[in-house]
Amino acid sequence: MSSILLIGWLREERWTTSSIPGAFCWRTMKRASLPLEREPVDIGQLLPDLRELALERPEAAGRHIELILPRAPWPLSAVHGDLDLLFLALHNLLNNALKFTLPEDTTEIRAFEDGAWVVVGVADIGPGIPEDELLHLREELYRGSAASEIGGTG
Repeated sequence: MSSILLIGWLREERWTTSSIPGAFCWRTMKRASLPLEREPVDIGQLLPDLRELALERPEAAGRHIELILPRAPWPLSAVHGDLDLLFLALHNLLNNALKFTLPEDTTEIRAFEDGAWVVVGVADIGPGIPEDELLHLREELYRGSAASEIGGTG
């Protein structure tokens, strides 16, 4: 399976919770042999899809996921990137926000343009990351002290 077919598969079958880990593992294992795909990605469409998918997950029950996108004076510009990897990175951020917040809490997905950049963020009111652990965030599979009671691999 090539990276182009994988993107086609994701688009044709629609992202599902069960397809995300498989796609992530496949891309991770083949990373050395796959070039990054560079294509226009409509963040204004990707983020609503991501929100909808997250709301289908059992751990999202009772949670509020707000999506804040600019509509005036124009919608977000497309970005050039790898659709699969952008989706997975944002999915992981949103998944972490849902893990570390209470059911009645609100999580926000925000996007805006800043000059030539499109900035996307996921914000929640969870416990956050202690300052002395921030340096470890780039370590693969690092788990902070706040994550000791919550399932996951990183």
